[in-house]
Amino acid sequence: MTADALIEAPSGGLLNQRTTEKIVVLGTSTGGTQALEAVLCELPVNAPPIAIVQHMPEKFTAAFAARLDSLCNIAAQMADG
Repeated sequence: MTADALIEAPSGGLLNQRTTEKIVVLGTSTGGTQALEAVLCELPVNAPPIAIVQHMPEKFTAAFAARLDSLCNIAAQMADG
């Protein structure tokens, strides 16, 4: 596996950017909270950064992030946005 990434330049062209940086991106729907918890709680503290898109009512997202932070080896927090 390579770490090649194509990044779109502001002019609309493509730049071939080589990188060793890694990020994990996960997306789950409303019913995926238990699966997400199970996966995240198995990760070591030195896991690469993870961006999560979780389909969930807005009032529950902060509590869910706090729960993950208390249960998992990795730090979890809600992104500002």
